[in-house]
Amino acid sequence: MKLPERPPDWLELVRTSSEPFQIVRDPEGRKIVQRANAEYWHWDQLRRRPSPKRWKREIVWAAVKLARTAQVHEIGLRSTAGEPFWFWLPQHVLEILHEIDLGLAGTIGFNLPESASRDRQRYLVNSLMEEAIASSQIEGAATTRKVAKEMLRSKRQPRTHGERMIVNNYRTIRMLSDLKDRPLSVDLITEMQRSMTVGTLDNSDDEGRIRTARDHVRVVDGRDGEVLHNPPKARELPGRLESLCKFANHESDTGFLHPVVRAILVHFWLAYDHPFVDGNGRTARALFYWLMLRNGYWMFEFLPISRIINQAPVKYGRAFLYAESDESDATYFIMFHLRAIRQALRDLHAYLDRRQEEIQEARRLVRVFPNLNHRQVAVLREAVSDPRREFTIAAHQSEYCVSYGTAYADLTGLVKQRMMVRRRLQGRQWVFFADDDLARRLRGPKRANRVP
Repeated sequence: MKLPERPPDWLELVRTSSEPFQIVRDPEGRKIVQRANAEYWHWDQLRRRPSPKRWKREIVWAAVKLARTAQVHEIGLRSTAGEPFWFWLPQHVLEILHEIDLGLAGTIGFNLPESASRDRQRYLVNSLMEEAIASSQIEGAATTRKVAKEMLRSKRQPRTHGERMIVNNYRTIRMLSDLKDRPLSVDLITEMQRSMTVGTLDNSDDEGRIRTARDHVRVVDGRDGEVLHNPPKARELPGRLESLCKFANHESDTGFLHPVVRAILVHFWLAYDHPFVDGNGRTARALFYWLMLRNGYWMFEFLPISRIINQAPVKYGRAFLYAESDESDATYFIMFHLRAIRQALRDLHAYLDRRQEEIQEARRLVRVFPNLNHRQVAVLREAVSDPRREFTIAAHQSEYCVSYGTAYADLTGLVKQRMMVRRRLQGRQWVFFADDDLARRLRGPKRANRVP
C-alpha cells in the first residue's frame, strides 16, 4: 500500500483565487462538490477523475475543502505533529446513520415464528466466529475460514499461530458483552489486548503491556517496508490513553456525538496511537464492538463487521492514511466504517429472508419425516448443500448448545435412518457424512401423474 499524494494547499488557493467560491455558487460546480463529499474523495482520488474543462482539479479541491470545513467537530485526538483530528457529517452520513439506527437498536428482530430463540443463539455463535476469524485474518492469521470455523465448532486446540490468534479473538469478543457495563479505562484496554494476544507474541511480557521507549513500533507496508505511520512517542501514551477513555465515557468536552460515530472514532484513536507492541488492530476493533454494545446496539452482536472489512483490507488501510494525510480529517475513516456496518446490516436482512424460506422447507421435511427434530433438519439441509462437509458430535454440540448425549443422538439417529453415514477417525472421534442418496430422499416420494 503506497502513501497517498498529499493534497495541495487549498487555503492558499482560496486566498489567491475567487474560483473556488464560483464553483460553490455554480449549479454544475455544486454537483461536483456534493458528489465528492457524498463519496468523500481524498485528493488522491479526485485528481484521477475527469474535471470540468474550465476548472483545474486543484481549484475543485479547494471548493470541496471549503464545504468540508464549514462545520467541523474536533475530537480531542491530536496527530503526532500536534494537529487536532476532526470530522464533519455530510448528508450521506446522516442517511447511513438513520439506517443503522433503525436496524441495530432493536426495531427489527429475528422474526422466526416457532424457533426464534434457538435461531438467534445459533446465528449469534456463527457471527462471533466470523468476526473472530476475519479480525485475525486482517492481522495476518494464515488459515482458511472453513478450517478456522471447524476448529471453533469442534473446540479442538489450535495448532498454528494463526489459529491461536483466532481462538483468542473469539474468546475475547464473547466476553465483551459481560464487560459492557464497565466504563472504559486503561486497565480494561490492556485486559482486552492481553486476552487477544496471549500465546501469540514473541515475548509474553508484551501481553497487556503499554509500549515503552525501548519498543520501536511503526506501521510498515508488508511488501516493500515503506513506513506508513509513525505512532506517538511512548512517553505521550499515558495521557493520550486517558483522553481516549474520557472521550469514550462521554467525559470530554465534545458535546453530543452520535454513538456509532463515537465508537468508530474510538476504533480510529486506539489504532492511530498504537499503544501496544502488537495486537493494536484487533484491540481497536474489539473496543469498537464493546462500545456499540455499551450504547445499546444489542443486535450488533449479530454483525461480523470485520468480515466486511476483510473483503476490502486496502480500503481499510487507506482510510487511515487519508485521514492522516489530509489535515487530520477523520471523516474518511468514519465513511469507510459506516459503509461496512451498512453492508453487514444488509447481509443480516438477507439472512433473515433466506431463513424464512428455510423454515418453510423445514416444515416440509418435518411433514415428510415426522421423526426428525429441528437440529437434524438443519444438518440435512447443510449436508445437501455441501455433500463433502464433515459433521462431528463436538461441533454439533457447540453449534446448537446441546449436551454431548443430545448431539450424539441427533447424528446417530440420522445414520439409523440411512440419511448419514459415519466412520471413525484416528482415536475415538466419529465423523458423519451425507449418504449418497440423501438428496433424492429429501425430495420425497414422486407423485403419481394424473390421468386426464
